[in-house]
Amino acid sequence: MRALPTFQSRPSTIAWSPRYLGRAVAALARDIGVLDKTREVYRVADLAHEYGFTDIDGRHVPAFELDES
Repeated sequence: MRALPTFQSRPSTIAWSPRYLGRAVAALARDIGVLDKTREVYRVADLAHEYGFTDIDGRHVPAFELDES
């Protein structure tokens, strides 16, 4: 399980509330050009920057990526 060591090394910087994901869904629902996003994978962090929303504590949470080690 490669994700566990990555998460354990910096949990407070990569964890987010359920509302962060909800805000991404709401932003997509409001976007009249959402069909242009079909067939792609989007990370919540990338959508947050594109649509300008933050988590409930005001943070832009970085996208989760596994350490290369």
